[in-house]
Amino acid sequence: ARWSPDGQWILFHSNPLVDGLPRFDIFKIRPDGSDLTQLTNVRGNSFMPDWSPDGERIVFASQRDGNRELYVMNADGSNQVRLTGGGWENSLPRWSPDGRHIIFESNRFGSSYGLYLIDAPDGPTTDGAQESTVRMLTFPGFNHSTPGWVGSDWLYISSDRDSTNLVNWEIYLAKADGSQILRVTDNP
Repeated sequence: ARWSPDGQWILFHSNPLVDGLPRFDIFKIRPDGSDLTQLTNVRGNSFMPDWSPDGERIVFASQRDGNRELYVMNADGSNQVRLTGGGWENSLPRWSPDGRHIIFESNRFGSSYGLYLIDAPDGPTTDGAQESTVRMLTFPGFNHSTPGWVGSDWLYISSDRDSTNLVNWEIYLAKADGSQILRVTDNP
């Protein structure tokens, strides 16, 4: 669940039955439980939504095209447009506090998941138009996941990058330009 920037809505995904089968869709609701509004209603799951800093748009992952791609829509659910393309599994999008970028995880280089930045559209866009702006932040070979922003310059992430024989996930701070990463936790 994600609070809207103005505190008036809670954004979430849920999997009600559709034609007898569970399917994830995106909803918003007022904090008092009123005005439940379904924002997505397409075949394939839609999940992991996040508000733009101005509260006008929502980024989310959807499997409507077969694999997980990133989409953006207006806060009322209109104008749903695909940002990424290429057949990878893209997920966990999080809008930067300055509204310029979206961080997400993807398996673009094999079986491990890395973190990538994509430029947030600054207006109307066409399907897949933002794919050319994707930049890799973490090196392949390790898993990097669950990004979140600390201001507009730093991210907190989880990673198994320091694992040896046993996979061990830790929390790190990373520069949003990929230039520096600092380990925060140390739990065997």
